[in-house]
Amino acid sequence: MGTVVASVSNPEQTLTYTISSGNAGGAFAINQSNGKITVANSKAMDGNSINMVVRVTDTDNPELWGHATIIMNLTKSALFEEQSVLPEMEKITEITAFPNPSTNGIFHVKCTEFKNQEGTLTVLSLTGSVIMQDNITGNSETLINLEAMPKGIYILRIVDGENIYTQKLIRQ
Repeated sequence: MGTVVASVSNPEQTLTYTISSGNAGGAFAINQSNGKITVANSKAMDGNSINMVVRVTDTDNPELWGHATIIMNLTKSALFEEQSVLPEMEKITEITAFPNPSTNGIFHVKCTEFKNQEGTLTVLSLTGSVIMQDNITGNSETLINLEAMPKGIYILRIVDGENIYTQKLIRQ
């Protein structure tokens, strides 16, 4: 369905994602370690949209957290049984960025099994500025060069026409 993206300034900290409200009947599940939202119970989906609140918590002491309202606009395909939705959604997850973190700013992005054979790769700063953008194809490897960029966290976004995949890139 999608992925909630959050970041921390200290890459040694980990984030935990939870759905804190608005998920009546357990329609959706969220991966606590990466923020990926999936359909857990399609029978609980009622109406055209669901408003959920997602909470992200870090491992700092004291614990810091933030929350955001996520609006899930339901389409016809989202209303099918979860067995028919989940296998199709898994196709976009065959994307790997390595090494991550990178000490020199060079990342290799390997893409396989796009639902559509073409996509757009974009690297964004945390403020949303586009650092680089490139067209890619399934079963390919792309080099991302952030050598000239300051150390920090960047967002890798890949859109294949129907799906969006995001991942945090760490330049140390």
